[in-house]
This record gives sequence, structure tokens and C-alpha cells, in this order.
Amino acid sequence: MLNLNLNDRDTLLKFDQQLPVYNWYYPFPSDEDEVVDTHQALLTLKTVKENRGRRALYFHVPFCDTLCTFCPFYRLTNYTYLERVDQYVDAMIAEMKWKSQYLGIGKVPVDIIAVGGGTPSVLTAEQIRRFGAALRDHFDLSELKEFTFELEVKSVTPEKLQAMKKIGVNRVSFGVQTFHPVYREIFNITSTPEQVRQVAKWATDTFAYVNIDIIFGLAGQSLDDLMAEADAAIALGTTTVDFYPLNYMSASLKMHRQFKERGLEPLSPATKIGYRMFLDEYMRAKGYIPINGYSYTRDRKERTGRVLLDRDPVFQYHDVLYGYSTDEVIGFGASAVTQAGDFNTFNPSSLDEYIDELQKEGALLSALTLGNKDCPEKGIVYFPYRGVLEKDRIEWARVPDETRQRLAEAVQKGLVADGGDRYTLTQAGWLFYVNLVYFLTPGAGQQWLNERIEKRIEEGRDPDAIQLYELV
Repeated sequence: MLNLNLNDRDTLLKFDQQLPVYNWYYPFPSDEDEVVDTHQALLTLKTVKENRGRRALYFHVPFCDTLCTFCPFYRLTNYTYLERVDQYVDAMIAEMKWKSQYLGIGKVPVDIIAVGGGTPSVLTAEQIRRFGAALRDHFDLSELKEFTFELEVKSVTPEKLQAMKKIGVNRVSFGVQTFHPVYREIFNITSTPEQVRQVAKWATDTFAYVNIDIIFGLAGQSLDDLMAEADAAIALGTTTVDFYPLNYMSASLKMHRQFKERGLEPLSPATKIGYRMFLDEYMRAKGYIPINGYSYTRDRKERTGRVLLDRDPVFQYHDVLYGYSTDEVIGFGASAVTQAGDFNTFNPSSLDEYIDELQKEGALLSALTLGNKDCPEKGIVYFPYRGVLEKDRIEWARVPDETRQRLAEAVQKGLVADGGDRYTLTQAGWLFYVNLVYFLTPGAGQQWLNERIEKRIEEGRDPDAIQLYELV
């Protein structure tokens, strides 16, 4: 098990080790979870949001033109004929119809919609419009605040962007990942920088909120390389730029092999932390300000001094996905997950099984539903992803003692600030937000994550070094 130690000294380097993974879903499944009937579980969903809970719909479109080697998500390349994609859209619409019949889904106003993948932009403009019509037919969108659609550069056209806008999309995001030709080849990114720039222009001309993703901390990456990536990202003029550290433990074995073949050595954890610290200062020097631990937007406000961050704009789907126990995500599509009420439901990951079952049954009888999702600490454990923890949204009497004690220690060590009615992350907390998620997780959850990391190493992935420095 990882042994994260906290430093008492006045330093941003609060932890002596760096976790080798950067995101995961909590709570984790366990052998103690009861398998329950999906129909009965859906019947238990309440028709009224509780304790300021938010409702998000997530749609997974797994089709990709090429498979990027860094990507950990379920995706396929067999979409080369339109009929198969059309069948998948029909299946998602059938799943909408089935689930919306339950009052706790169909009658609860939706706050957020996110369409991800895979690459949803492989859908045609007509399929996008049909998808949007089904959303309006089956759900209450009267309180919809954010509607995100993910893009893949090669599949984007102005007509598709206009179709997205027509159905209510107000935020689009696409992964540039890197501009460096060597890393683009290793990641199997087949779009060109010219295509990236063209899509960025089309998107920013169409939507008020456009985001791009850049990966950093790549094996062999220099600080000059990172500065060049930041400059190229800024030049696209998007609303926000997300800088994600490369998640080696989730990437494919092919990516690991290609780094080795090219003699590119993984960066040390100290180097990656140093890059994060430099990147924050570099983006500020370029007129940008952080809106969380990894995302930056151009600062358009008059300020009299340095601020830690400004949560405007906020990626609201992120806040719900990594939210409180009363926040809910209803998943649609192959491999999609539903986290709602007292259960988690996992859709079949097989594309054929997903389509065939909805065509024949109009429901997913094979969906795996696990009950007894009693997790009062969820909002605390996920707090470092959001950066804000509203105290009145937590049932404190039911929170495990170890999580409450670690939160108190995080405050005492300067990772978290107690603001009376809420907790917020400090600069040190943002620097180590992933470590803090792990630190706040009860011991059983930490052990579950450790075992998954060890399994991926056993499969052949190079383990990340984790030691930053030795505590004296």
C-alpha cells in the first residue's frame, strides 16, 4: 500500500510521494455489494432532488476512427458503415424511452447533459438532430444548464456543429493532446495540426464555450516542449485549456512499448510536479488564470492582486460526476455507468449485446446493478476534484471516522482551508489534489485502488516512480 506522509513545514510539497494514477470513480464495487434487479432499482429513484442534488445524463458513443494509445475508455473502430452507427443511435433512443418511463428519471429535471466517447462527432448531422429530438421527447430539459458534446477533429464539419447548436449544445470539447510530432505518432493521433486549428476556429465561431485537452508529463518531455505545447494551445483561442498529466497506469501496453522503443524515459514524479508548478506560473504570465487544478481560462477581470483561482467558467458535468452522494449520473450507451440513489448500474460493454438487447427487448435486461451504495463520505473523498466542499451537503454523523480525521489533518497541514460553511483547497491542495482524494478515501478503498495499480503493473505497464523526497 502507498504510504503518503505529510510534511509539517511551510512548503507546497506537502506529500512525500505522488500517486501514479490521476482519476477514478468512487465508491468502488466490492464483493459485499448485492446484485439487485435493475427494474426494481429504477423504481426506487426519487422524483424530487434531495439536498441540492443535481442530475446529469451521460451518453457514451464508442466509435473512433483510430484508437489512441493513451486512452483508457471503451471504444471501437468498426463504424465504417453508416448502418451500424444508425443502429447504435436507435439503441440509445430505445434506452432513453425505457429509462424515462421510470418517474425518478423521466420526471426529474435534467441539469447537465454530456455526450462523450469514443468520439460522438462521428455521428452525422441528421443523427445528431434525431438524438436531440429524442432528448426533448423523453426528458424534462426545463432546467438544463450545460450540454457538452465531445469532438474528434477529423470527423467535425460546420454542418455537424450547427446541428449540435440546434439541439441545445452550449459547450464542446476536443482532445488535441499534443502538437509534438513524435508524441502524436506514439499516441496514434492521425489528425493534422492544420485540422486542429480549423476545427478550433469553427468551434469558437459557433459556441461560447470551447475546451481543448493537452496531456503533459510525457516520457522524455522537456520543459521547452511543455512551453511549446502551452503556446500552441493558447494560440487556438478556446475558452479553456485543460492540462492533464499522462496516466501511465491506464494507458495501453502499446504506448508503453513505443516509449521504450524510442528510448524515452518516464519523468520522475518530482519533474512532473515541477512542470505543474511551472505551467501554472507560465499560464498566468500569458494572461490566463486557473479555474481548477488543471484548467485555465483567459483572465478578463480587473484584479488588484493574485488570486488562487476563479471558478468561472465551471465544467458542471465534472462537478456532478465527482460530486456529492445526492448528485446523480444516468448513463446511456455501451459500457455506460449509472450512479443514482442507492445503486450503481453497469451497461453491457459489448456493442453487439447492447444493440441487440435494446432492439429485441426495449430494455437492458443484462445490465448489472449493484445495491447498498451507502457512501456518505463520497462528497468529501471527491472534494479535491471540485475544490469546494459545502458542509451542509454532508451527513457528518455517518462519515467514517478515518475520513473525518484525515480531513482535519489536511486542514491542519495547510492543504485545505476551513471557511466556516465550506472547505476549499489551498494552493498546496490543488498541487496534490489527486493525492488528497486518495488520502481522504477509507482504507478499504485505498486497498482496492492499490490492487488495481499492481494488476496493471503485472500486465506489463512500467510502474511510475512515486517518491518525491525523503522526509527528515
